[in-house]
Amino acid sequence: MDEWIDAGAETDIAAGPRATVVGNRAVVLWRTEGGTVSALDDACPHEGNRLSEGVVDGEDLICIYHGFTIAADGWCDAAGSAARCHDVRVRDGRVLVRVPESSS
Repeated sequence: MDEWIDAGAETDIAAGPRATVVGNRAVVLWRTEGGTVSALDDACPHEGNRLSEGVVDGEDLICIYHGFTIAADGWCDAAGSAARCHDVRVRDGRVLVRVPESSS
């Protein structure tokens, strides 16, 4: 069963992406221009580069290595694949992320 893990204060998720570890997974947390907090595995679906080093552009995250656009759901048209997306809840000022038990 997947579990919800406290990934930090909502106020820590500013305009840019932030690297963190949730459970045993390297995750990037970021806020879209519309204010939604998103959580993806911190690996670009193209070559696995750290998405946390990228920049937010509207509702998307841009990988700085090749300029690929990653949607909040993890999908990347240029790579034809997706970074793993994790469910997020914000409760009482805390960001909760649901990650799978396994590392796959």
